[in-house]
Amino acid sequence: MASRNRDDSKGNAPGASRSGIQRGQAMSIFFSSASRTSVPVFHLLRFFSVTGFVGIVVTAILLALFCRQLVIPQNIRSSETTSQALAHTLLTSLRPELHDYLASVQSVDPQGSVDQALSARLLDLFEQITRQTSVVRIKLYNRNGIVVFSTERGQIGDNQANNTGFVLAGNGRIASDLIYRGTVNRFDGETEDENLMHTYVPVQASPTGPVHGVFEIYTDMNNLVSDNRRIAFTILAGAGLILMSYFGLLIWAAWRASKIVGRQQHAIRERTSSLEMFAAETLGSEELAKRELAAKLHEDLAQTLSAIKVNVENSFAKIGVGDASRESLASAVAALQAAIKQVETLAMELRPSVLDEFGLLPTIRWFCRQFERGHPAIRIEDDISVPENYAFGPLAIVIYRIIESSFRNIARFRNTDRICLSLQLADRAILLAIDDTSRDATYAAAARSDSDLNARFAGARERTTLSGGTFSVTHNPAGGITLHARWPS
Repeated sequence: MASRNRDDSKGNAPGASRSGIQRGQAMSIFFSSASRTSVPVFHLLRFFSVTGFVGIVVTAILLALFCRQLVIPQNIRSSETTSQALAHTLLTSLRPELHDYLASVQSVDPQGSVDQALSARLLDLFEQITRQTSVVRIKLYNRNGIVVFSTERGQIGDNQANNTGFVLAGNGRIASDLIYRGTVNRFDGETEDENLMHTYVPVQASPTGPVHGVFEIYTDMNNLVSDNRRIAFTILAGAGLILMSYFGLLIWAAWRASKIVGRQQHAIRERTSSLEMFAAETLGSEELAKRELAAKLHEDLAQTLSAIKVNVENSFAKIGVGDASRESLASAVAALQAAIKQVETLAMELRPSVLDEFGLLPTIRWFCRQFERGHPAIRIEDDISVPENYAFGPLAIVIYRIIESSFRNIARFRNTDRICLSLQLADRAILLAIDDTSRDATYAAAARSDSDLNARFAGARERTTLSGGTFSVTHNPAGGITLHARWPS
């Protein structure tokens, strides 16, 4: 009372100078964190540009492969038909001379075939064919697969009995294959220097007659290959132009969308920041109001009731034993004592005075004892490894309120039998963990099925976030709930 009178004598309300400081401390912890809250920005245009470009490249490659598989085989089949028709036409015009020549070389060996001379007329015809048509090379085989003539003199005498084209032609069938430059001819195993169509035609007196030999021509396919490449390039370029135009349109649409989304995100961030500031101010004002109300209850109402009780007790002492009013005064003293107790309890619930006098750790221990008294079926296990003299600052009331609200929320489950509380300093951070378990299987199943944890612990999450920390709540393996809060130390 004396200290209160000294404050009044200075013309200030009781604790007025402390009130302004406490108001700033109560709200600064929330305001500082609200200003630091940031929302990561999703770069829509950048993401869409990269994914769109990759998609166009992949599409272009697939189109090129599709074009190659569709156009080139079709052109090759057409070229094979043309080459076979050309070979058959040439063979028809040369058949009499070829029959006579092949008949004369049927029994020659590879060494002897080099010495076999072709008639001047056939040589002249072959020269005209290679000069005036797309045929660049001509070969003749006897029935044994020996090359008895070739415009490439170095190939005369080669044994091609196992040549697939020769075998097919020897059986009366025409065989063709396109060999690209630098690849191995699958018929005779040689690597070609040009793009050539190999065509093997059986030499027969009649369609059903015996095969006397094989006539082979090599047709130049460079023009065909160039045409195929040009067609493929044209298709690819056209498709690429269409895709790039489409990509440009999509980029423009994405740019427009990103502008709209950016404005919306800016508005959302401003709105979120305003809500965070409002929530921080509300929490700070609420905490300050509780503190002031608790102080008034303790310093004003409780002390007034105590003074009344003292006066009633003095009156009670002055009344004689037989006085009728003695019993009513005794009842009044008991009622006043109960009222004082209730006022002190209410003040402690609003704002424990031990928090300001002794700090957070003694307050937590006091609260755990009080909680166990109010909930005899629940046992509290605490693991506090923070030094007693550690200065929590404005975080002290935040941590206390989180513990208080979480304990009372968990206690709503009747069969909860144990709550573990952990408060530690590690990795330059303050770590708070609250874990509840139960030996009751029914409770464990009910806890696991509770999908509204975030709503149940929204207050604890809000206090943690606004004070610059992170908060999470999950189901633990035992079926209970585990809460984690972390603040930079």
